[in-house]
Amino acid sequence: MTRALLVAALCLCVGMQGAFGETQSVIDPTEGSEVARPPAPGAKKPPRSDAAVKRERQRAEEEQRRRALAEARAQAAENEAARLRASEQARHAEAAAREAAA
Repeated sequence: MTRALLVAALCLCVGMQGAFGETQSVIDPTEGSEVARPPAPGAKKPPRSDAAVKRERQRAEEEQRRRALAEARAQAAENEAARLRASEQARHAEAAAREAAA
């Protein structure tokens, strides 16, 4: 019986050491590993030349003009559609009035 008790105590101690080791690696996974290196410096973009800035500005202005023209065309089409709808409604109202008078 003492022998069984000794074996059980030994197994318990060995099992606890394994569990402690697993727990320790989860808690502090960096212990024993290499020191983390600082990140490599990123490649810096060279300063943009005045010509590149000017081209970019011109491109942006051209895009803005195109959008303004497209918006103006869309507004004109919307106004024309509203005018045609009003004209059609007036024609229908006139036809209905003629039918009612007849």
